[in-house]
Amino acid sequence: MADQLIVGIDIGSTKFSSAVALYNRSGSIQYLGHGSTPSAGLNGGRVTDPEALARAVKMALDEVRHLAGAPIQDLVISVAGAQVAPIDRRGQIRLDGARPISQREVERAIESASSEDPEGLRTIHRVVRGFAVNGESTQGPLGRYGSDLEVSLRDFAVTTELVEGIREAAGAASTRVHAFVPGGVAAGEAALTAEERQQGVILVDIGGATTDVAVYIDGELHDLSGFPLGGHHLTQDLALVLEVPLEEAERLKCRDGVSSPADAAKVPVDWGPRGIARIQRQARDGTLSGDVVRAITGARMEQILQRAKEIALRTDGHNQPQSGSIVVTGGSSRLRGIEDVASAVFGLPARRGDILQSDGFPPIADPTSSASVGLVRYCASRGAWAAQPPPEQHGGRPQRPEKEKRGWTTKSARVPERRDESVPHQQVNVIQYAGTVETRDWGKLMRDWMRGFIPVRTDA
Repeated sequence: MADQLIVGIDIGSTKFSSAVALYNRSGSIQYLGHGSTPSAGLNGGRVTDPEALARAVKMALDEVRHLAGAPIQDLVISVAGAQVAPIDRRGQIRLDGARPISQREVERAIESASSEDPEGLRTIHRVVRGFAVNGESTQGPLGRYGSDLEVSLRDFAVTTELVEGIREAAGAASTRVHAFVPGGVAAGEAALTAEERQQGVILVDIGGATTDVAVYIDGELHDLSGFPLGGHHLTQDLALVLEVPLEEAERLKCRDGVSSPADAAKVPVDWGPRGIARIQRQARDGTLSGDVVRAITGARMEQILQRAKEIALRTDGHNQPQSGSIVVTGGSSRLRGIEDVASAVFGLPARRGDILQSDGFPPIADPTSSASVGLVRYCASRGAWAAQPPPEQHGGRPQRPEKEKRGWTTKSARVPERRDESVPHQQVNVIQYAGTVETRDWGKLMRDWMRGFIPVRTDA
Protein backbone atom coordinates (compact mmCIF):
# COMPACT_ATOMS: atom_id res chain seq x y z
CA MET A 1 0.00 0.00 0.00
CA ALA A 2 1.32 3.44 -0.90
CA ASP A 3 1.66 6.27 1.61
CA GLN A 4 -1.62 8.16 2.04
CA LEU A 5 -2.65 11.50 3.48
CA ILE A 6 -5.43 11.40 6.08
CA VAL A 7 -7.26 14.73 6.08
CA GLY A 8 -9.94 15.79 8.55
CA ILE A 9 -12.06 18.95 8.42
CA ASP A 10 -14.38 19.92 11.25
CA ILE A 11 -17.24 21.87 9.65
CA GLY A 12 -18.36 24.57 12.09
CA SER A 13 -20.68 27.53 11.88
CA THR A 14 -17.90 30.02 12.64
CA LYS A 15 -14.77 28.27 11.32
CA PHE A 16 -13.46 25.18 9.55
CA SER A 17 -10.74 23.42 11.53
CA SER A 18 -8.49 21.08 9.54
CA ALA A 19 -5.76 18.54 10.32
CA VAL A 20 -3.59 16.20 8.26
CA ALA A 21 -1.35 13.21 8.89
CA LEU A 22 0.64 10.79 6.72
CA TYR A 23 -0.37 7.12 6.86
CA ASN A 24 2.84 5.28 5.93
CA ARG A 25 2.88 2.01 4.02
CA SER A 26 4.39 0.41 7.15
CA GLY A 27 1.19 1.26 9.05
CA SER A 28 2.69 4.07 11.14
CA ILE A 29 1.27 7.60 11.38
CA GLN A 30 3.11 10.90 11.06
CA TYR A 31 1.21 14.01 12.15
CA LEU A 32 1.80 16.94 9.78
CA GLY A 33 -0.19 19.83 11.22
CA HIS A 34 -3.51 21.60 11.72
CA GLY A 35 -5.07 24.97 10.91
CA SER A 36 -8.32 26.88 10.66
CA THR A 37 -10.13 29.01 8.09
CA PRO A 38 -13.37 31.03 8.14
CA SER A 39 -16.70 29.25 7.70
CA ALA A 40 -19.30 30.35 5.16
CA GLY A 41 -22.45 29.12 3.48
CA LEU A 42 -23.89 27.34 6.55
CA ASN A 43 -26.44 28.40 9.14
CA GLY A 44 -27.98 26.14 11.76
CA GLY A 45 -26.84 22.99 9.99
CA ARG A 46 -28.35 24.03 6.66
CA VAL A 47 -26.57 24.94 3.47
CA THR A 48 -27.69 28.52 2.86
CA ASP A 49 -25.20 29.50 0.15
CA PRO A 50 -23.68 26.60 -1.85
CA GLU A 51 -21.20 28.84 -3.64
CA ALA A 52 -19.97 30.39 -0.39
CA LEU A 53 -19.68 26.90 1.14
CA ALA A 54 -17.65 25.71 -1.85
CA ARG A 55 -15.28 28.68 -1.46
CA ALA A 56 -14.91 27.99 2.26
CA VAL A 57 -14.14 24.30 1.66
CA LYS A 58 -11.60 25.25 -1.01
CA MET A 59 -9.94 27.66 1.40
CA ALA A 60 -9.71 24.92 4.04
CA LEU A 61 -8.26 22.50 1.49
CA ASP A 62 -5.70 25.10 0.41
CA GLU A 63 -4.62 25.31 4.05
CA VAL A 64 -4.30 21.52 4.24
CA ARG A 65 -2.32 21.38 0.97
CA HIS A 66 0.06 23.93 2.44
CA LEU A 67 0.49 21.79 5.57
CA ALA A 68 0.91 18.54 3.62
CA GLY A 69 2.89 19.86 0.69
CA ALA A 70 0.89 17.59 -1.63
CA PRO A 71 -2.48 17.46 -3.42
CA ILE A 72 -5.51 16.27 -1.45
CA GLN A 73 -7.89 13.72 -2.98
CA ASP A 74 -9.95 12.44 -0.02
CA LEU A 75 -11.07 13.85 3.29
CA VAL A 76 -13.26 12.98 6.26
CA ILE A 77 -15.72 15.52 7.68
CA SER A 78 -17.10 16.05 11.19
CA VAL A 79 -20.39 17.82 11.86
CA ALA A 80 -21.70 19.34 15.08
CA GLY A 81 -23.98 17.35 17.37
CA ALA A 82 -26.70 19.98 17.07
CA GLN A 83 -27.08 18.81 13.47
CA VAL A 84 -27.14 15.10 14.39
CA ALA A 85 -30.38 13.20 15.06
CA PRO A 86 -30.47 9.85 16.93
CA ILE A 87 -32.41 6.94 15.39
CA ASP A 88 -33.08 3.89 17.57
CA ARG A 89 -33.33 0.53 15.79
CA ARG A 90 -33.89 -3.10 16.77
CA GLY A 91 -33.09 -6.28 14.86
CA GLN A 92 -33.83 -9.96 15.42
CA ILE A 93 -32.88 -13.24 13.74
CA ARG A 94 -33.66 -16.93 14.38
CA LEU A 95 -30.74 -19.25 15.11
CA ASP A 96 -29.82 -22.90 15.11
CA GLY A 97 -29.65 -23.43 18.86
CA ALA A 98 -27.44 -26.49 18.45
CA ARG A 99 -24.27 -24.47 17.77
CA PRO A 100 -22.67 -21.39 19.36
CA ILE A 101 -23.41 -17.92 17.99
CA SER A 102 -20.79 -16.83 15.45
CA GLN A 103 -19.53 -13.44 14.32
CA ARG A 104 -21.42 -13.87 11.06
CA GLU A 105 -24.69 -14.30 12.97
CA VAL A 106 -23.97 -11.16 15.00
CA GLU A 107 -23.46 -9.31 11.72
CA ARG A 108 -26.72 -10.72 10.35
CA ALA A 109 -28.57 -9.45 13.43
CA ILE A 110 -27.12 -5.97 12.94
CA GLU A 111 -28.04 -6.07 9.26
CA SER A 112 -31.61 -7.01 10.20
CA ALA A 113 -31.86 -3.73 12.14
CA SER A 114 -30.49 -1.67 9.26
CA SER A 115 -33.72 -0.38 7.80
CA GLU A 116 -33.88 2.58 5.45
CA ASP A 117 -33.18 5.99 6.93
CA PRO A 118 -36.14 8.34 7.43
CA GLU A 119 -36.73 10.62 4.49
CA GLY A 120 -34.27 13.49 4.37
CA LEU A 121 -31.74 11.89 6.78
CA ARG A 122 -28.49 9.98 6.26
CA THR A 123 -26.90 7.80 8.96
CA ILE A 124 -23.23 8.63 9.58
CA HIS A 125 -22.44 6.79 12.83
CA ARG A 126 -23.70 3.71 14.66
CA VAL A 127 -23.59 2.56 18.26
CA VAL A 128 -24.38 -1.08 19.12
CA ARG A 129 -26.15 -0.72 22.46
CA GLY A 130 -26.56 -4.37 23.35
CA PHE A 131 -27.80 -7.86 22.50
CA ALA A 132 -30.27 -10.37 23.87
CA VAL A 133 -30.10 -14.17 23.48
CA ASN A 134 -33.48 -15.84 24.00
CA GLY A 135 -34.65 -12.61 25.64
CA GLU A 136 -31.71 -12.41 28.09
CA SER A 137 -29.62 -9.24 27.78
CA THR A 138 -25.91 -9.64 27.12
CA GLN A 139 -23.00 -7.58 25.87
CA GLY A 140 -21.17 -10.58 24.43
CA PRO A 141 -23.35 -13.00 22.44
CA LEU A 142 -20.42 -14.77 20.73
CA GLY A 143 -20.16 -18.41 21.77
CA ARG A 144 -23.52 -18.50 23.53
CA TYR A 145 -26.31 -20.88 22.58
CA GLY A 146 -29.84 -19.87 21.73
CA SER A 147 -32.56 -19.85 19.12
CA ASP A 148 -33.17 -16.09 19.05
CA LEU A 149 -30.69 -13.19 18.79
CA GLU A 150 -31.78 -9.57 19.18
CA VAL A 151 -29.73 -6.40 18.81
CA SER A 152 -30.37 -2.80 19.83
CA LEU A 153 -28.72 -0.02 17.82
CA ARG A 154 -28.56 3.71 17.93
CA ASP A 155 -27.74 5.41 14.65
CA PHE A 156 -26.83 9.07 14.33
CA ALA A 157 -27.98 10.83 11.18
CA VAL A 158 -27.67 14.24 9.55
CA THR A 159 -29.78 15.77 6.83
CA THR A 160 -29.27 14.55 3.30
CA GLU A 161 -29.17 18.20 2.27
CA LEU A 162 -26.12 18.81 4.46
CA VAL A 163 -24.33 15.64 3.31
CA GLU A 164 -24.91 16.32 -0.37
CA GLY A 165 -24.13 20.03 0.02
CA ILE A 166 -20.73 19.28 1.55
CA ARG A 167 -20.04 16.57 -1.04
CA GLU A 168 -20.82 19.04 -3.83
CA ALA A 169 -18.56 21.67 -2.26
CA ALA A 170 -15.70 19.17 -1.93
CA GLY A 171 -16.26 17.97 -5.49
CA ALA A 172 -15.98 21.53 -6.78
CA ALA A 173 -12.46 21.51 -5.30
CA SER A 174 -11.68 18.15 -6.97
CA THR A 175 -11.77 16.25 -3.67
CA ARG A 176 -13.98 13.49 -2.36
CA VAL A 177 -15.61 13.05 1.07
CA HIS A 178 -14.56 9.66 2.40
CA ALA A 179 -16.92 9.67 5.42
CA PHE A 180 -18.79 11.83 7.92
CA VAL A 181 -18.27 11.57 11.70
CA PRO A 182 -20.16 13.35 14.53
CA GLY A 183 -18.04 16.08 16.06
CA GLY A 184 -18.41 14.72 19.60
CA VAL A 185 -16.97 11.37 18.51
CA ALA A 186 -14.03 13.04 16.76
CA ALA A 187 -13.22 15.37 19.67
CA GLY A 188 -13.34 12.46 22.10
CA GLU A 189 -10.69 10.65 20.09
CA ALA A 190 -8.25 13.51 20.66
CA ALA A 191 -9.17 14.78 24.14
CA LEU A 192 -10.06 11.68 26.23
CA THR A 193 -7.88 9.00 27.78
CA ALA A 194 -8.79 5.31 27.76
CA GLU A 195 -8.97 5.43 31.56
CA GLU A 196 -11.49 8.29 31.47
CA ARG A 197 -13.69 6.41 29.02
CA GLN A 198 -13.58 3.33 31.23
CA GLN A 199 -14.40 5.19 34.45
CA GLY A 200 -17.12 7.25 32.75
CA VAL A 201 -16.69 10.74 31.35
CA ILE A 202 -18.82 13.52 29.90
CA LEU A 203 -17.15 15.35 27.02
CA VAL A 204 -18.47 18.87 26.41
CA ASP A 205 -17.17 20.37 23.16
CA ILE A 206 -18.08 24.08 23.10
CA GLY A 207 -17.67 25.48 19.61
CA GLY A 208 -18.50 28.87 18.19
CA ALA A 209 -22.25 28.39 17.67
CA THR A 210 -22.94 24.85 18.95
CA THR A 211 -22.04 22.56 21.84
CA ASP A 212 -21.61 18.79 21.54
CA VAL A 213 -22.08 16.42 24.48
CA ALA A 214 -20.72 12.87 24.34
CA VAL A 215 -21.19 10.46 27.26
CA TYR A 216 -18.83 7.49 27.69
CA ILE A 217 -19.49 4.70 30.21
CA ASP A 218 -17.50 1.48 30.69
CA GLY A 219 -15.18 2.45 27.88
CA GLU A 220 -17.90 2.88 25.25
CA LEU A 221 -19.88 5.75 23.76
CA HIS A 222 -23.36 5.75 25.28
CA ASP A 223 -24.93 8.86 23.89
CA LEU A 224 -24.27 11.88 21.75
CA SER A 225 -26.22 15.09 21.39
CA GLY A 226 -25.81 18.80 20.81
CA PHE A 227 -27.54 22.15 20.96
CA PRO A 228 -27.15 25.54 19.23
CA LEU A 229 -25.35 27.53 21.92
CA GLY A 230 -21.63 28.24 21.92
CA GLY A 231 -18.84 30.68 22.52
CA HIS A 232 -20.15 33.19 19.98
CA HIS A 233 -23.18 33.72 22.21
CA LEU A 234 -20.88 34.99 24.96
CA THR A 235 -19.49 37.49 22.46
CA GLN A 236 -22.99 38.56 21.42
CA ASP A 237 -24.02 39.06 25.05
CA LEU A 238 -21.07 41.38 25.67
CA ALA A 239 -21.71 43.32 22.46
CA LEU A 240 -25.38 43.87 23.28
CA VAL A 241 -25.05 44.70 26.98
CA LEU A 242 -21.96 46.88 26.63
CA GLU A 243 -22.99 48.36 23.25
CA VAL A 244 -19.63 47.63 21.65
CA PRO A 245 -18.77 46.08 18.24
CA LEU A 246 -18.49 42.31 18.04
CA GLU A 247 -14.73 42.55 17.47
CA GLU A 248 -14.27 44.45 20.73
CA ALA A 249 -16.62 42.08 22.53
CA GLU A 250 -14.55 39.10 21.34
CA ARG A 251 -11.38 40.77 22.59
CA LEU A 252 -12.92 41.41 26.01
CA LYS A 253 -14.22 37.85 26.20
CA CYS A 254 -10.81 36.34 25.46
CA ARG A 255 -9.06 38.67 27.90
CA ASP A 256 -11.44 38.64 30.89
CA GLY A 257 -14.20 36.11 30.16
CA VAL A 258 -15.71 33.51 32.51
CA SER A 259 -13.07 33.18 35.31
CA SER A 260 -14.10 31.04 38.29
CA PRO A 261 -17.07 31.16 40.71
CA ALA A 262 -14.73 32.14 43.56
CA ASP A 263 -13.27 35.09 41.64
CA ALA A 264 -16.67 36.22 40.40
CA ALA A 265 -18.02 36.48 43.95
CA LYS A 266 -15.38 38.94 45.15
CA VAL A 267 -16.58 42.24 43.66
CA PRO A 268 -20.25 43.33 43.36
CA VAL A 269 -21.38 45.02 40.16
CA ASP A 270 -24.04 47.74 40.01
CA TRP A 271 -26.65 46.65 37.46
CA GLY A 272 -29.04 49.52 38.02
CA PRO A 273 -29.81 51.96 35.16
CA ARG A 274 -27.03 54.34 36.18
CA GLY A 275 -24.63 51.48 36.71
CA ILE A 276 -25.34 50.08 33.25
CA ALA A 277 -24.82 53.52 31.66
CA ARG A 278 -21.52 53.87 33.50
CA ILE A 279 -20.42 50.38 32.40
CA GLN A 280 -21.23 51.16 28.77
CA ARG A 281 -19.28 54.41 29.01
CA GLN A 282 -16.31 52.55 30.50
CA ALA A 283 -16.48 49.98 27.70
CA ARG A 284 -16.24 52.79 25.15
CA ASP A 285 -13.28 54.52 26.78
CA GLY A 286 -11.36 51.33 27.63
CA THR A 287 -11.63 51.45 31.44
CA LEU A 288 -14.14 48.61 31.90
CA SER A 289 -13.53 46.31 34.86
CA GLY A 290 -12.95 42.65 34.11
CA ASP A 291 -15.55 41.79 36.77
CA VAL A 292 -18.30 43.01 34.45
CA VAL A 293 -17.07 40.84 31.59
CA ARG A 294 -16.81 37.84 33.92
CA ALA A 295 -20.35 38.35 35.18
CA ILE A 296 -21.85 38.51 31.68
CA THR A 297 -19.86 35.67 30.17
CA GLY A 298 -20.19 33.57 33.30
CA ALA A 299 -23.98 33.67 33.13
CA ARG A 300 -24.04 32.45 29.54
CA MET A 301 -21.38 29.79 30.14
CA GLU A 302 -23.33 28.46 33.09
CA GLN A 303 -26.42 28.17 30.89
CA ILE A 304 -24.43 26.20 28.32
CA LEU A 305 -23.02 23.84 30.93
CA GLN A 306 -26.40 23.42 32.64
CA ARG A 307 -27.88 22.37 29.30
CA ALA A 308 -25.01 19.91 28.80
CA LYS A 309 -25.70 18.53 32.28
CA GLU A 310 -29.37 17.98 31.42
CA ILE A 311 -28.32 15.88 28.43
CA ALA A 312 -25.93 13.84 30.58
CA LEU A 313 -28.65 13.25 33.19
CA ARG A 314 -31.01 11.92 30.53
CA THR A 315 -28.33 9.44 29.52
CA ASP A 316 -27.47 8.30 33.06
CA GLY A 317 -31.08 8.19 34.21
CA HIS A 318 -30.17 9.68 37.62
CA ASN A 319 -30.57 13.01 39.39
CA GLN A 320 -26.80 13.46 39.33
CA PRO A 321 -24.38 12.44 36.55
CA GLN A 322 -22.84 9.03 37.32
CA SER A 323 -19.74 9.65 35.22
CA GLY A 324 -16.40 10.07 36.92
CA SER A 325 -15.37 13.41 35.42
CA ILE A 326 -16.00 16.21 32.93
CA VAL A 327 -13.73 17.19 30.04
CA VAL A 328 -14.41 20.53 28.36
CA THR A 329 -12.88 21.05 24.92
CA GLY A 330 -13.41 23.30 21.91
CA GLY A 331 -12.46 26.94 21.48
CA SER A 332 -14.37 28.23 24.50
CA SER A 333 -12.54 25.85 26.83
CA ARG A 334 -9.56 28.21 26.58
CA LEU A 335 -11.40 30.80 28.69
CA ARG A 336 -9.94 31.24 32.16
CA GLY A 337 -11.56 29.21 34.92
CA ILE A 338 -13.69 27.03 32.64
CA GLU A 339 -12.75 23.90 34.63
CA ASP A 340 -13.96 25.47 37.89
CA VAL A 341 -17.27 26.52 36.37
CA ALA A 342 -17.85 23.08 34.84
CA SER A 343 -16.99 21.38 38.13
CA ALA A 344 -19.41 23.65 40.01
CA VAL A 345 -22.26 22.97 37.59
CA PHE A 346 -21.78 19.18 37.28
CA GLY A 347 -20.52 18.49 40.79
CA LEU A 348 -17.66 16.44 39.32
CA PRO A 349 -13.92 16.92 38.71
CA ALA A 350 -13.30 18.75 35.44
CA ARG A 351 -10.35 19.49 33.19
CA ARG A 352 -9.69 21.24 29.90
CA GLY A 353 -9.56 18.89 26.93
CA ASP A 354 -6.32 19.68 25.13
CA ILE A 355 -5.19 17.25 22.42
CA LEU A 356 -3.45 14.29 24.04
CA GLN A 357 -0.35 12.51 22.81
CA SER A 358 -0.77 9.24 20.93
CA ASP A 359 1.18 7.16 18.41
CA GLY A 360 2.40 9.54 15.73
CA PHE A 361 0.71 12.58 17.34
CA PRO A 362 2.33 15.03 19.77
CA PRO A 363 0.41 16.66 22.62
CA ILE A 364 -1.14 19.93 21.42
CA ALA A 365 -2.26 22.63 23.87
CA ASP A 366 -4.98 23.83 21.48
CA PRO A 367 -8.48 22.52 22.23
CA THR A 368 -9.91 24.47 19.27
CA SER A 369 -8.59 21.73 16.97
CA SER A 370 -9.62 18.68 19.02
CA ALA A 371 -12.33 17.62 16.54
CA SER A 372 -10.21 17.91 13.38
CA VAL A 373 -7.16 16.22 14.91
CA GLY A 374 -9.46 13.62 16.45
CA LEU A 375 -10.93 12.92 13.01
CA VAL A 376 -7.50 12.00 11.66
CA ARG A 377 -6.71 9.87 14.71
CA TYR A 378 -10.12 8.20 14.52
CA CYS A 379 -9.48 7.06 10.96
CA ALA A 380 -5.90 6.00 11.63
CA SER A 381 -6.65 4.02 14.80
CA ARG A 382 -9.39 1.99 13.10
CA GLY A 383 -7.59 1.38 9.85
CA ALA A 384 -10.59 3.07 8.29
CA TRP A 385 -8.75 4.94 5.55
CA ALA A 386 -8.73 3.32 2.15
CA ALA A 387 -7.61 4.80 -1.15
CA GLN A 388 -10.48 6.11 -3.26
CA PRO A 389 -10.54 6.90 -7.00
CA PRO A 390 -9.76 10.60 -7.45
CA PRO A 391 -12.82 12.76 -8.21
CA GLU A 392 -11.36 13.76 -11.57
CA GLN A 393 -12.38 10.32 -12.84
CA HIS A 394 -15.98 11.37 -12.28
CA GLY A 395 -15.84 14.70 -14.02
CA GLY A 396 -14.79 16.58 -10.88
CA ARG A 397 -18.07 15.88 -9.06
CA PRO A 398 -18.40 13.69 -5.96
CA GLN A 399 -20.10 10.37 -6.58
CA ARG A 400 -22.22 8.68 -3.96
CA PRO A 401 -21.26 5.02 -3.56
CA GLU A 402 -23.80 2.44 -4.69
CA LYS A 403 -24.32 1.50 -1.07
CA GLU A 404 -23.92 4.45 1.27
CA LYS A 405 -21.68 3.73 4.24
CA ARG A 406 -23.29 4.16 7.65
CA GLY A 407 -20.05 5.29 9.23
CA TRP A 408 -18.07 3.26 11.72
CA THR A 409 -19.67 1.17 14.44
CA THR A 410 -19.07 1.58 18.14
CA LYS A 411 -20.14 -1.08 20.60
CA SER A 412 -22.12 0.29 23.52
CA ALA A 413 -25.16 -0.49 25.65
CA ARG A 414 -27.83 0.64 28.09
CA VAL A 415 -28.55 3.97 26.39
CA PRO A 416 -32.03 5.27 27.38
CA GLU A 417 -34.23 5.47 24.32
CA ARG A 418 -35.13 9.02 23.42
CA ARG A 419 -34.93 11.57 20.65
CA ASP A 420 -33.27 14.88 21.30
CA GLU A 421 -35.44 17.93 20.84
CA SER A 422 -34.30 21.06 19.11
CA VAL A 423 -33.02 23.81 21.38
CA PRO A 424 -34.07 27.33 20.41
CA HIS A 425 -31.88 30.34 21.01
CA GLN A 426 -32.89 31.53 24.47
CA GLN A 427 -32.50 34.50 26.75
CA VAL A 428 -30.43 34.04 29.89
CA ASN A 429 -32.07 34.84 33.23
CA VAL A 430 -29.03 35.41 35.41
CA ILE A 431 -31.13 35.59 38.58
CA GLN A 432 -32.26 32.02 37.90
CA TYR A 433 -28.70 30.72 37.94
CA ALA A 434 -27.64 32.77 40.94
CA GLY A 435 -29.51 30.62 43.46
CA THR A 436 -28.83 27.12 42.18
CA VAL A 437 -27.33 24.67 44.64
CA GLU A 438 -24.39 23.87 42.40
CA THR A 439 -23.35 27.52 42.05
CA ARG A 440 -24.54 29.24 45.21
CA ASP A 441 -20.97 30.48 45.87
CA TRP A 442 -21.23 32.34 42.57
CA GLY A 443 -24.55 33.91 43.49
CA LYS A 444 -23.22 36.93 45.42
CA LEU A 445 -22.27 38.71 42.23
CA MET A 446 -25.23 37.44 40.19
CA ARG A 447 -27.94 38.60 42.62
CA ASP A 448 -27.22 42.20 41.71
CA TRP A 449 -27.89 41.50 38.05
CA MET A 450 -30.06 43.87 36.06
CA ARG A 451 -33.25 41.95 36.98
CA GLY A 452 -33.78 41.15 33.38
CA PHE A 453 -32.33 39.20 30.54
CA ILE A 454 -29.33 39.22 28.29
CA PRO A 455 -30.89 38.92 24.83
CA VAL A 456 -29.49 36.69 22.12
CA ARG A 457 -29.64 37.55 18.45
CA THR A 458 -31.10 34.69 16.44
CA ASP A 459 -29.58 35.76 13.13
CA ALA A 460 -26.06 34.59 14.00
